[in-house]
Amino acid sequence: MKRALKLYRAVAVCAVLLAGAALCHAESPQTGVGNDSPFRIDPKAIDFGQVVRGQTPQSRIRLINVSERTVTVRRVKTECECIGLALDGPTEMQPGGVLEVDLNYATMREPAGETTKKLIFEYEDGGEKRFEFDVSIDIVPGVAFEPAFLSFGRLRVGEARTMPLLLETPDEVDFAVAKAETSDDMISTDYSRKEHARMSPQHQIDVTVGPFTEPGRFSGTVVLHTQHWSDTELEVPVFAEVIGKVTVEPTTIYRGKAKRGEVVTEALKLEGWPGDVSDLRIRAESDTMSALKPELVQAEVSGNGVVLRLTIPEDVSGNTINGKLALYGSEEKEPLARLTVFVYLPPSEANP
Repeated sequence: MKRALKLYRAVAVCAVLLAGAALCHAESPQTGVGNDSPFRIDPKAIDFGQVVRGQTPQSRIRLINVSERTVTVRRVKTECECIGLALDGPTEMQPGGVLEVDLNYATMREPAGETTKKLIFEYEDGGEKRFEFDVSIDIVPGVAFEPAFLSFGRLRVGEARTMPLLLETPDEVDFAVAKAETSDDMISTDYSRKEHARMSPQHQIDVTVGPFTEPGRFSGTVVLHTQHWSDTELEVPVFAEVIGKVTVEPTTIYRGKAKRGEVVTEALKLEGWPGDVSDLRIRAESDTMSALKPELVQAEVSGNGVVLRLTIPEDVSGNTINGKLALYGSEEKEPLARLTVFVYLPPSEANP
């Protein structure tokens, strides 16, 4: 009985050991530089950091055979043609052998931004195996422009608007703007060969759109040809929304026999306004009008209407309040309409 028990325990232990060995084998990485890899790699990854587009940074990878057997590196593949490698065919590595791989990153035709590419090392070590190696880079334009696009917002028919476009090089390399072209007659620039063709690390060009003759959405481009060694052509998108004539009724607001502390309201009707009434703003054009605390509230009825609300001050002096309010869209520089306000307070309501 004791002998049978010992035999059973021995079988159980062997089963556990075999299961553990199988589990360890299943979890052993077949790719990457892991515990079963014959290599030590230096560095573990390459990060070139910020590089101006057009530059070609270089680096070196050292692959060391730390095993006691001969390993053959068959090839190294890259995810894109931007990475150049110096590796002459299959290389046989003896124990302790070192393989140095020089690489460079050609950024000229690559888009700006952060990216990580992979190198794939294929080697033979008792079978075909592979591991991956990361190469990271943050490519910045040779010439950057601010803003990235020109959005002129909402303009009215007959209106023109100008915005500045700033061009600069992150490495402060002198460059010149050789030519400025636009995709549409509604876009113009203040490009001057005398001013902008001079070598400088920074240029400002003013871009104007309009005046437009018809409402609608407008888009176009400004193309700048630069004498910079990497970015010779820059395309800047241009956007605008053109609205027709906006009418507001009424434009004169009269209240007779008002009382101190009273809230006066007037419904305004808008024609031709393409936006939401929540985009409208009211501004006082004098201190007298500011005292009325003008505000706009959404009309309860359907349609493109809004309610103007004025509050008569408790400490108002005299028996008349008059002035002007200006109605703006949220993106408008010029008022859509000016409203004349006249409020009369009877002598019994006016402070002496």
